[in-house]
Amino acid sequence: MFQPLKLRTIQLLVWPTSHVGMLHPCGGEKPRAQSDNFCEFVRSSLAKIGYSASKPEDPTKKNQYETRKSLYEEIGLAYVASKSDKITITDVGMQLYKLISEQQKPYTEDFKRRATAILAFALSRSQIYRPQSRGSPKQPKNDLDACRVRPYALAWQAVLDLDGFLTMDEFGAVLCRISDPSQYDDAIAKINKARDTGKPFQRDVALSDNFFIYWKSHLTVANTLLIEEEGQAETILRLNKDYRSLLTGLMRFGRSCGNSKEELFSALNWGSIEEYYSSIAGVTCPPFMETPEPKIINVAGTAVTDLSSYELRISGRTAEVVGGPELCNLPILTPCIHSLHREYLLRLDTKNRLKDGRIELGLGRGRPIVRPDLIFSKGEA
Repeated sequence: MFQPLKLRTIQLLVWPTSHVGMLHPCGGEKPRAQSDNFCEFVRSSLAKIGYSASKPEDPTKKNQYETRKSLYEEIGLAYVASKSDKITITDVGMQLYKLISEQQKPYTEDFKRRATAILAFALSRSQIYRPQSRGSPKQPKNDLDACRVRPYALAWQAVLDLDGFLTMDEFGAVLCRISDPSQYDDAIAKINKARDTGKPFQRDVALSDNFFIYWKSHLTVANTLLIEEEGQAETILRLNKDYRSLLTGLMRFGRSCGNSKEELFSALNWGSIEEYYSSIAGVTCPPFMETPEPKIINVAGTAVTDLSSYELRISGRTAEVVGGPELCNLPILTPCIHSLHREYLLRLDTKNRLKDGRIELGLGRGRPIVRPDLIFSKGEA
């Protein structure tokens, strides 16, 4: 159940920041340095060095170190429990570390996509209602606890709902003030109305330049998932077409095959810092998260979905395919083909979401395939 919101919270709460740029080994000089710093943090943990002993002696560098730790806690990569000196690396944090530490330079495009997927997945799980490292400027604990959204997941869903782009002024004036999922539809309608009337939002002077720099670097995942563009009067964040399947997969993960969006970006309850980082913010990025959309081909004038890239399990006259959240889009009764089932078309009969987030399709036998040589060689007949 969502906690009730006071009117003051709705009006004044703005998503806080941690004042550290995004880390990404392929995101440029500064993000790459941040990723190197994170790897050093992990190595301290693996060497069983306490948090206090791992800090630099120089006061300035020590402050920077503490700020970076807060960033890792916000993203869900690592944490140091209050009144503890132990550095704990989460599952997704270790997943990112292993990817970076095992990759030889120069980095490949495949490595870049995998790093982006892990970081975007971690960010999509982050919520403002978390145990510690609440960001700045400081806001009342009750207000932060009442913020029942996952900010990155919400903002990225907005990008998809707003024709693939979002301006930073729209973000600053509308999106970053959402505290409850029930406010989302009105916010999208407000932005669409401003676009339709040609009256864009003005930069909110109450928000600092650092606020916009921080959210811009994180929402774009260091200019990979979204691409920063400078418009005539405002900064635009546009979806990178090469990562559309990743973003749509992220938006489908964690919810049923229905159309509920609130289920996606709602904050989840937790009872302890260990529970938050083990079951909400620090869970492993599923390996299927980058699965591309199924290929659609033309068969005798009919759109047919090619599932040949998925493992097919056949049992008599029925079959099963298991894949990522991208399979949620396929309507029941969709005609399909698979290279291991060349005599008949397949018919999508059932869809089921498994506990690990994968989607299981139940397939029945459709009409016979007359010319499999044409269909499976060219994709059309």
